[in-house]
Amino acid sequence: MNREELNFLKQNGYYPFPKILQLEITRRCPFHCAQCYKRKLENIDMEYRYLMDILDMIEHKGSRRFVLNGGEPLLYPHIVPLLKRIIAMDAAVNIFSSGYGITSEIVELLKESNNIAFYISLNGSSKEINGKSREGYETAVSALALLASAGVSYGINWVARHDNAADFVNMMELCRAYKAESLSVIGGKLTGGNVMDSPVTADDLALIASYISGRKETEPRILIESCFSMLSTHTNIPKSGFGAHCYAGISNCNINCDKTFQPCTHLKYPEEYASVEDYWHNSALLKTLRKHPAYTLAPCRTCDHKKICSLCRAMSVETCAAFDKGSGGCVNYSNAEAKSA
Repeated sequence: MNREELNFLKQNGYYPFPKILQLEITRRCPFHCAQCYKRKLENIDMEYRYLMDILDMIEHKGSRRFVLNGGEPLLYPHIVPLLKRIIAMDAAVNIFSSGYGITSEIVELLKESNNIAFYISLNGSSKEINGKSREGYETAVSALALLASAGVSYGINWVARHDNAADFVNMMELCRAYKAESLSVIGGKLTGGNVMDSPVTADDLALIASYISGRKETEPRILIESCFSMLSTHTNIPKSGFGAHCYAGISNCNINCDKTFQPCTHLKYPEEYASVEDYWHNSALLKTLRKHPAYTLAPCRTCDHKKICSLCRAMSVETCAAFDKGSGGCVNYSNAEAKSA
């Protein structure tokens, strides 16, 4: 971050241009997972020329960092030339995949670049546990075996839920068995039907945190998603990302297949604007989001964790529906002063 960006951030509360762009490159997917946050999966893709223009713009702006979302990103018809373009521009990119559509050509491209963080999504060490929230267990495990045998640097993406919290230690063993270098721990989000499916409890958070804090092994690494700070408050592992609070509309935004924009891929408020910059500086929705930082809302503003924990608005119906409302049912809320009064 240069001084000009820092000054803009201090004065306005957001960056002058998104530091991370989430790109919904396709809505194609062979699975229909219970936890899926998409309202509708369909056979549409982001226009390739439009996507190339976005990458050119990112390169020009100097913010070459983005996330490829779907659907299943590997089913994007132009995924190979897209990855080659990413490698050529030396960009940092995260790809989250079910493993469906992975080919030897894609594996070789992944091996060529250290800037592509590739994750296979799996919510359980067994078909039974994974099946409570995701389909495609065999597909995912086959992809793990392929990546391990090819020597690809990759990670596993695991969504923490009430129905799989006790399986965390087994997921770590699965990572070791298939030579995954990291386990990315993600917080659950609202589904496409606008419900929280099997949300974690305070006991679940404590259990997962005890596994993390008590382990002696240094590999695989554990990464806690920036949006899941309610877990990182219980561990000595910092959140991945730029800062301490929700980044939607501050440093991140999402572009959909149909060229509409959203604060993030999970906050489903699509808006039409002529460009990323037009949306970033003129969206009334983003202005509302920025006006009400999560840590200023009740009960967050009186919580003991407010300096290191941030509210993910896509983790409750009330906070997703109204950006000026806090989550009254946060299982991580703590106020020692109030309890002693």
